[in-house]
Amino acid sequence: MNNISECKALFSALADETRLRILNLLIHAEICVNLLMMVLNENQPKISRHLLVLKKAGLVDNRRDGKWIHYRFVSPKDEYARNILNSLINWMNHSEKMQKDIQKLQELRLKPELRLPKPNISDTAYILNQPQKPSLLDKNKSQDKRRDLEIFLL
Repeated sequence: MNNISECKALFSALADETRLRILNLLIHAEICVNLLMMVLNENQPKISRHLLVLKKAGLVDNRRDGKWIHYRFVSPKDEYARNILNSLINWMNHSEKMQKDIQKLQELRLKPELRLPKPNISDTAYILNQPQKPSLLDKNKSQDKRRDLEIFLL
């Protein structure tokens, strides 16, 4: 974190339980807002406001697929921010509430009646989707994401 405003944005983004729960889910999968609403039992404006804070902190990115907007976790480029996030992820992996959210996400993804959009398999690791054959463009995106993940894990 090169300056105090980046540090402030990161800690502000991490200072809310709902944002932590969103981040926990996005670390495991690319998710659209309606699925976040169902998992967290929150309304769309609240989820969208929290996503905006996470996006401004550089922790979340999105892509549009028709009428759907999919959100995903973005690994910070800054070494100190990555260290903070690694510790946070370690805590999330041991938090009962965070694990319940992941379980609920898995259960919702199994319900065909929800007609959830299929996530782009080239982005993050998905919980339940079967791998499909990626296009050449997807392979390039996947390589970039894999490099970002490797940097994040360092």
